[in-house]
Amino acid sequence: MFYAFCILSGMDHFDLRKWGLDLRNKILKMTGLPVSIGIARTKTLAKMASHYAKKYKGYQHCCMIDSDENTR
Repeated sequence: MFYAFCILSGMDHFDLRKWGLDLRNKILKMTGLPVSIGIARTKTLAKMASHYAKKYKGYQHCCMIDSDENTR
């Protein structure tokens, strides 16, 4: 299992969930590798979000933890 982390500062004007879904689809199309993307304020939360993105189909392989409510 591999993990990669990106700093997304300066991307406040983007819809990060849509960006994550688009990134996932590009990676799948270009490499054939299925990935799950977790987006959050910290690496730990991003890793948790990635886990949920893999486990629950409703996230469509991209989970974003962007508020204190979602953190709980």
